[in-house]
Amino acid sequence: MKNYFSGKVVSFTGKLQLIDRAKQQEFLASKGGKIALSLVPEINLVVTGPVAVNAKIIEFAEKNNIEIIDEAAYLALVDKVNSIVEDDIDEKEQLYNSLRAKRAAAESEEIVSSSEAEEDDDDEDDNSPYSDNEEFLSDKYTDKSGLFEDFNFKLVVMDRLLDQESSFADALEELMQSEEYISQGEEYMQPIPVILDFISELKFEQADLDKITSLTFDGGNEIYFSIIPDWDGEEYLFDIRSVKGFEHLKNLKDVCYISMCKEKILEPIYEYIKK
Repeated sequence: MKNYFSGKVVSFTGKLQLIDRAKQQEFLASKGGKIALSLVPEINLVVTGPVAVNAKIIEFAEKNNIEIIDEAAYLALVDKVNSIVEDDIDEKEQLYNSLRAKRAAAESEEIVSSSEAEEDDDDEDDNSPYSDNEEFLSDKYTDKSGLFEDFNFKLVVMDRLLDQESSFADALEELMQSEEYISQGEEYMQPIPVILDFISELKFEQADLDKITSLTFDGGNEIYFSIIPDWDGEEYLFDIRSVKGFEHLKNLKDVCYISMCKEKILEPIYEYIKK
């Protein structure tokens, strides 16, 4: 067991409460493993936080029979690898039990909140404006390729290409392994400037866009965690206010809408798909 992590590729998803991603990257490297910074086939262990998990990673793991564990189970493995003394194990077990209780409470609260939100949506006008003090990435960043009016919509498009072969995959992977990206990502609740600049400058090839048959509007999209490692899905930072440019997605056939915009914004896409 002490060499359990040798050769392992571990994906962390969701808002983590006990695990520091940077420290785990160092730990795994010291044990012969590594962190997956994007959705790659080599992943063989997925560790989930209590909230805001990436649904696409979970779906990928379940489809490919990849082990999924919570932070408590992961830290128990770390303890075994590091041969933690019994007293420390007992102390950590209390933390693990506490985390599991928090996770159960969070899941329960999420179900209640979702139910309340559905009730509120019945009375809410889809055209209701955001408050004046809301901040959006699309106010600061633009799609310099000119394909999309809203930078945040470009993120949704890019998210669908992260698990496919694309013209930018190697460059993105190199960037996310760079010291600049890792150092800027130490403030886990802040957007990482270097990757935002990369995305702003990125120009998709038509071959990339032709691979997209569906779009997912969800706060758990992988791209958001690449920009803010501890993204909790609760702010409007990534919300979309325009989908203009979707016409470049010639093979788009389906939309999964969960959040990240007023659904009325998607009406042009719905009309396009119906044709």
